[in-house]
Amino acid sequence: MTHDGCAARVAANPAKQKRRIAPIRTRFDMRSEDGTTGSRKTRPTIELRAMSAADFEAFERVTIPRYAADTLRTDGGTPAAALDYARESLAKLLPEREATRDHFLYTVHSVEHDAAVGTIWIGIVTNKQRRTAYVFDVQIAAAHRRRGFATSAFRAVEARVRELGLTEIGLHLFGYNEAAFRLYRQLGYHASHISMVKSLTAEI
Repeated sequence: MTHDGCAARVAANPAKQKRRIAPIRTRFDMRSEDGTTGSRKTRPTIELRAMSAADFEAFERVTIPRYAADTLRTDGGTPAAALDYARESLAKLLPEREATRDHFLYTVHSVEHDAAVGTIWIGIVTNKQRRTAYVFDVQIAAAHRRRGFATSAFRAVEARVRELGLTEIGLHLFGYNEAAFRLYRQLGYHASHISMVKSLTAEI
C-alpha cells in the first residue's frame, strides 16, 4: 500500500458496490514532457473494473506481503512484525473489504489483451475538513510494466474522482521508489510534505 497511515473514516455500506459496477474505458495519447506534439505515444486502452470478492482475495495475497516488504525496507524491524502491521493496516482501512464505504478498488483490465494487468485502490479522506481523493495502492503486474498501463490507470482514476465531485488527489510513496516518483511527477503530482531520515549506525 502506498498510504502513510492517513486516517480514513470508513463504515460498512454494501450498497456502495452497486455504484461501481460500470467499467471506465479510456484511451490517451500522451505528449512529450516538454509539451510539444512531435513525440506522441499511444497509451493502452483500459477498463477499471470494480473488484469482486475473489478479486479482493487475490489483491490481499499480493498486497500484504508487498507492503510488509516496503515497510521493512524503510522502517526496519522484523519480517513478522512488518507482516502483522500490513495485515492490521489493511483490515483497519477496509473493514468491509471491497465493499467498504468511500473506498473504490479496481482491477486494471487491458482491452487489447482482454486480461487484468494490475489493480488500483482509491479512497475519499478528510484532510483539514476538506474531502479529497487518495491513491492508497497501485500495482501493475511485472510482465506489463513500462507499457503505459499505470499512466492510463491514473488518468481513468482522475475521471472517476471528478465524477465523485472532488478536485484533488493525494498519494504517498516510499523514498527509495524513484521510478514511481518520476511517474507521479510526469502525471502532475508535486511534493506537499517531505520526511527525511539519517541513520547514525554507520558513523559509530
